Amino acid sequence: MLLPTTHQTAILLLIASLICLGSWPNFLKLAKWRFELFYFDFAAGALVLAIVAAMTLGTLGSELSFNDRIAVAGLRSQAMAIGGGFVFSIGNMLLVAAISLVGMAASVPLALSLVLIVVAVTNWQDANLTMLMLGTAALLTSVITAAIAMRKLDLTQVKKGRNGKQNTRTSGRGKKGIVLAVLGGLIIGGSALLAEGGLWGDLGLGAYAGSLMFCVGLAISTAIFNLFFMNIGIEGGRVTFGTYLAGKPIRHLLGFAGGVLWAVGSLAVLLAQSVTTALAPDQTTLTLFTQGAALVALVWGILAWREFAGSSKGAKISIALTAAFFIGGCILLAYRFQP
Repeated sequence: MLLPTTHQTAILLLIASLICLGSWPNFLKLAKWRFELFYFDFAAGALVLAIVAAMTLGTLGSELSFNDRIAVAGLRSQAMAIGGGFVFSIGNMLLVAAISLVGMAASVPLALSLVLIVVAVTNWQDANLTMLMLGTAALLTSVITAAIAMRKLDLTQVKKGRNGKQNTRTSGRGKKGIVLAVLGGLIIGGSALLAEGGLWGDLGLGAYAGSLMFCVGLAISTAIFNLFFMNIGIEGGRVTFGTYLAGKPIRHLLGFAGGVLWAVGSLAVLLAQSVTTALAPDQTTLTLFTQGAALVALVWGILAWREFAGSSKGAKISIALTAAFFIGGCILLAYRFQP
């Protein structure tokens, strides 16, 4: 399989992942469709990209092919990677629901703050405890300010309503978005810990096989739990699979493209970590690039989608503080292993 062989290539892959992982929610906004229906195509796009990458780039070069990696890794590593994708999909569906309700500018930083906290706190060994505690505190503050921004944005929407019906439709979206983003972030953080055990080491799956197994788990989880979300109607009334089948082709294409972009970003991170130890990016660089995707999503939400245009001054201050505390928390946790 083809793997990066230089430090510069690994950095370019991390830059690509930063853009992809921070930009894929744009396709949900473009589709203007219920998140449950969007997510079926998202899962399909992610799985197809993983299969194509494994069957092409994963079979070229002098390294073991992805088939060989699967055979060497064994069932335990496969189960952990599939399980990681299965759990991740539940958390990601909740995050997509939050984005659908209150936008990406606040939802994504809130969720990724919790992801980083979960990963950092559960890997505290050999870390500088002062940096760990300060970084965790900063990210928890970012979570709080993001939640305040969501709530103030929701209240602004309600205030703009011209009649009772409009107020009823907009009221409560902020509260729902906060709960969904918090749950999504915690679950995604747990999925990262699960998948990690099946990807690396002598018996790990590596980038291509690991990405494929992860996306298999994602697809299975989507097929099971998305039907549940369709029935409970988080965003509105109940929707059926017939509604999905009747969707316009452009909406299906946008959902598929969103899944492809996410899968490209995720694979790029794994490939960047596949460089030999001497040339691989250090943990500091890896943390800053991968978690920085939240800031890319925040910028998209504010500048491209103008999610806070016309909102109250308090909402704008809250989202600015969210970005500031998130950046500070990421930097502190990124340097927690530095001597």
